[in-house]
Amino acid sequence: MSTKNWKLAFLVVGLCFLNALLVGSVFAQEAENAQGIDQEKKLVPKSKEVETERKQSGIVPPLWQSGQERPLSSFLRLVTSDTNSRLFRLGDLSETPRVTRPRLLGDLAPLGIMVNDPVAGPFYVPSVRSFKMGDMQSPQPQNGFYYGFNTFQNLYRPINRSLGGNVTDIQVSRNTIGIERTVLDEYTSVSLVLPFYSASARSATVADLNGSRGTVGDLTVILKRAFWESEYRDAMASMGIAVTAPTGPDNLFGSSRVPSLHDTTLQPFVGFLATKDRWYVQGFVSLDVPTNSDNVTLLFTDLGVRYALYQDERARILQSITPTAEIHVVTPLNHQGIRITDPAGSPDQVNVTAGVEFVLLNGRLHALFGVVTPLVGPRIMDFEVLSQVKFKY
Repeated sequence: MSTKNWKLAFLVVGLCFLNALLVGSVFAQEAENAQGIDQEKKLVPKSKEVETERKQSGIVPPLWQSGQERPLSSFLRLVTSDTNSRLFRLGDLSETPRVTRPRLLGDLAPLGIMVNDPVAGPFYVPSVRSFKMGDMQSPQPQNGFYYGFNTFQNLYRPINRSLGGNVTDIQVSRNTIGIERTVLDEYTSVSLVLPFYSASARSATVADLNGSRGTVGDLTVILKRAFWESEYRDAMASMGIAVTAPTGPDNLFGSSRVPSLHDTTLQPFVGFLATKDRWYVQGFVSLDVPTNSDNVTLLFTDLGVRYALYQDERARILQSITPTAEIHVVTPLNHQGIRITDPAGSPDQVNVTAGVEFVLLNGRLHALFGVVTPLVGPRIMDFEVLSQVKFKY
């Protein structure tokens, strides 16, 4: 293994160890926390008048108010104080009811594989690897079922055109189902995510790529833990790890000409969210590391901003309409760029997502619609259309 791969391996192990340390610290402090809850609540009294006004208005409280300590200062104080176990005593200082926050829409298309066929020539086709935390996920541990649909138009057309046009008109649709369930408490959750693909292409030189095919993708298991939350529950930070097992086929077309780059991947992540009045900001930073060094390691950076144009928590049918804008950056840390001699070669990506979310039926149903456009070249697709439905239970 090269020096770069060893460094990446140590980084992943370190992030996993830090995640385990935080979760373990939570469990170790539970007994002590249970004894100190009543005393902590007495130290930080809450204004019932402000709470009543907040509930009646239906507006999420701002990140901070005049005369209050800012969340960052509060967080640093908790970390540096002698009684830093309060960092893990999430929610003990507040009686504010929790509000389910929105999920990111996402953007990621299936990653590509370079094929240098001695007969047909070089071409670039999608693989089954396409999971990241910035797609259909929230930094907040939640309970719910969700479904997502993504369709990608003319995947990798500029790349294949530069390679001689041996493969054209690659169209991929992805249907994703998922379930998330909080465990132990409302600050830890476990999720299962499973995609289903439909892919089609045209080629005059590669006969087994012609036509349309459907397949089941790889199963992902996510462990998420919120390690900090502000007193008024309007800001939160979480971390965890997603493990994707190679339960699906080696490639979307079932072609024996496509090299097999299909391994278990580990994706440690850190996420955050914050609200101020009608504004929402949330994001993830995650590192997707395959267990095979011949495959590409990717750094994902995802940031979303939302503003609630309409909001009425007392409404029974339509509670809110919230436009959203997101930016997604994909950075390969090895196997950088498209090269004929490197099957795992991957380009840098910067994609922008624009969409809208509707919250319905007393907040139990969330419906989202969006469009994704690549900003930098090579543009891996013309555009992407997506929709998501989440049912909260």
